[in-house]
This record gives sequence, C-alpha cells and structure tokens, in this order.
Amino acid sequence: MAVASARHILVDSEEKCLALKAEIEAGADFATVAMQNSSCPSKNNGGELGEFTPGQMVPEFDKVCFNEAVNVLHVVKTDFGYHIVEVTSRSDKPTPKVTASARHILVDSEEECLALKAEIEAGADFATVAMENSACPSKNNG
Repeated sequence: MAVASARHILVDSEEKCLALKAEIEAGADFATVAMQNSSCPSKNNGGELGEFTPGQMVPEFDKVCFNEAVNVLHVVKTDFGYHIVEVTSRSDKPTPKVTASARHILVDSEEECLALKAEIEAGADFATVAMENSACPSKNNG
C-alpha cells in the first residue's frame, strides 16, 4: 500500500500562496513560513502532516501526494483554500499479513455450553474439554 509524508501551508488566496512559494524557493525556511502564515493547525509542527495513505486526504491533495514529484513545492487548490505542498517521502509498504485462529466446542444445548464454559474459566484445559465433549469432528485437534 502506498504511503506518503508531506508538509503544507494553507492560505486563503492564490496570490498569497504563490508569494509564499516564491519566498521558500528563494531560501526561506518552510517550517518558519508555515508557522507564520498557515491557517491549518499543522502550522504548529512546521506544516508537517506525517504519514498517510490514499483516501485519507481530499482528492486534490491525494493526487499531488501520490503522483507528483517528491521534494518539490506544489500549489494545490481545495475547498479549504490554497496549499503549498511538499511531498517529503512516498513508498509502497507491504500490507501486513493478519492471521487469526479459533477453537470451538460444538454441543447440543445452551445449558451444556454454559457448563463447559464455566469449567474452562475455572482452569480446565480447553483441548481436553473439547476432545471429551464436542460433537464436532475437529475435536481431535483440540
């Protein structure tokens, strides 16, 4: 799954966005410009947004973060305003493999089920209780 990291500065006009972009390109520190000018709470972290995956940001933002050049300033317009976006990293991280296992005991009545449950909760070995009481062929697996 694709993962990106980015930082941004959010302002209310294209004119201000382009002026701040020019300042940064002329050598101004991105984080300082973000702290002084951005209307997004991320300004407190120099505009850093951390890691995110496709779909976590608005579509216009996602398009830049997952398709455009890394470490380049991009101007993006969204419903929130105008953004100076710098994608700081992008990678494909493998989706973690999730495994699960379950055990069961098949019985004929709720009364029997509750009695076996109480026996196991009192410390009886699940596998032994299953082999002795389950009506399921898998009981031999514990």
